[in-house]
Amino acid sequence: GASGAGALRGQMLPPPPVFGRRAGKSARGNKDEAHGETTELRLEVEVWKQEGSFVAKAPLVVPANVTLGKLKEAIADNTKGALPPHRQALKYLGVPLSAPDDVQLVGLLGVTDNISLHLTILEDTMAPPKGAGMPGSPARKAFMKNLAM
Repeated sequence: GASGAGALRGQMLPPPPVFGRRAGKSARGNKDEAHGETTELRLEVEVWKQEGSFVAKAPLVVPANVTLGKLKEAIADNTKGALPPHRQALKYLGVPLSAPDDVQLVGLLGVTDNISLHLTILEDTMAPPKGAGMPGSPARKAFMKNLAM
């Protein structure tokens, strides 16, 4: 009967997908074969203030397929949120990394080793102009208090 055939058909599992190796061969060439796939990037981030004073040098390890946006998020996490993405001006070899956030870092830089990035902390220009903040913002409260004095 038909039911027997249906049961058999259920047993035919597709072959497991083959990861890596064959897929992107032609595009990639075989320069990755020797040392295996790069799965993470070790970056060195030099942090500077806008007026030119050196702040710190921080190692950062990110996934090899990290995008510019994810890199900025990683830096924000690393600084416990002190450096949100919009305050990070990243440069590589003196060239600003101004690509969209969904561009992969490796594609942008073309390298996977010894990546040293230069990060300038931007003044927080994204903040709303003074007085235009949310009604409950601390700055606004302080502002009102000064007026009352």
